[in-house]
Amino acid sequence: MRCAMRAGYVAQLICFWTLLTGFPCTAWKLQVLAEGAISASDRVVFLGAGWVEGLQSEDYWETFLQVRLDVSGVVFRNQGWTGDTVQGTARALFGTPEDGFARLLRDVREVRPTCLLLGYGNNEAFEGEMPIDEFRHHWERLVNELEAGGARLIAVLPHPIVKARPHHPDPASYNMRLESYRRCMQESCREHNIAVIDLADSPAWRYTTDGLRLTAAGQWLLARDLAEKLGYPEPPWSLMLDAQTQRFDTVNVTVIRSDRQDTGWRWVSVDRWLPTPYPPAEAGEFLPNYGHLVIKNLPRGKYQLLIDDLIVVTADAQEWQHGVRLPLRGGWRQVEQLRQLIRRKNELYFHRYRPQNETYLFLFRKHEQGNNAVEIPQFDPLIADLEARIESARKPQPHEYRLVLLPK
Repeated sequence: MRCAMRAGYVAQLICFWTLLTGFPCTAWKLQVLAEGAISASDRVVFLGAGWVEGLQSEDYWETFLQVRLDVSGVVFRNQGWTGDTVQGTARALFGTPEDGFARLLRDVREVRPTCLLLGYGNNEAFEGEMPIDEFRHHWERLVNELEAGGARLIAVLPHPIVKARPHHPDPASYNMRLESYRRCMQESCREHNIAVIDLADSPAWRYTTDGLRLTAAGQWLLARDLAEKLGYPEPPWSLMLDAQTQRFDTVNVTVIRSDRQDTGWRWVSVDRWLPTPYPPAEAGEFLPNYGHLVIKNLPRGKYQLLIDDLIVVTADAQEWQHGVRLPLRGGWRQVEQLRQLIRRKNELYFHRYRPQNETYLFLFRKHEQGNNAVEIPQFDPLIADLEARIESARKPQPHEYRLVLLPK
């Protein structure tokens, strides 16, 4: 309720600023984003080129958001398409650029989005692909068409290329040219009062196979940074236990029951949110802050913390007194199960809206296998079933924590 009220106050300030100056204030709109860009039952579509399509190979971006959302019923769709531009060029298949643009709009309208992330600009910036004035024209045409559908738009600025290997070409000239497209998009978004996200400074781009395609570690890092830019940073988590009084003080975790044992303490708790997905080994230096655990007034000795019978950390009484940062938290297995459900759902959706044998089903060879086109809508109930399972799987479950005194 307080977040909604603050968002309302900010919206009033935006209107006041616009009346005074005649100019929309994107900075204020981004402040609304900081409250969280996604609402209950939203249909969020990520539209863009190859780097957007590539995110569904690991689906960390959707998992990060699912575990941090404080609302339910949100549907995510990845409509990235390798080689695509704001004209929908790659979607034209055997048709004209206009056919590609019509296909792009049709793809979007079929899922009835309420929130659209737009990840374009990289392909257009390659020399000879599209002059900046032409890009501006096609970008604004796309924006106008999408705005007419009523969805909230969020532009994700194109990112520079990093030289991944010594023998790869130097991307400096491309990155310089890219700046013109980034400025063009920023100016257009300011005029349309569209929120802008810039991920150029994310360390994710250091983790690529060729300077463009993200590794699993790169996707994890980009998902983390995207979630933060959308207004969903990692929620704080802390638990303090006084071993003498057996009283708990917690943040974003509720203790259901607890008891003192001969060798230590035991409690069962449930988090408000699931923990952040564990990073791939390559991104180990970016290990999330899974929480701070303080246990006061412990008798001397070394103690092991076990979460669901998994040894997580060992520290002595003095270290527990000052607090220990957890390298893991209850629910980490559940998060991975959630991610696998998301991956399966997105795989089915990909085959639903981009069947590999589209030429035979819908285009000039449909006289051969067009009768099989009736099978494509049969993906819908399978996808709906997985989305129901995802909604259930994102709800935190209780976990057992045990602090055990080790023998001397």
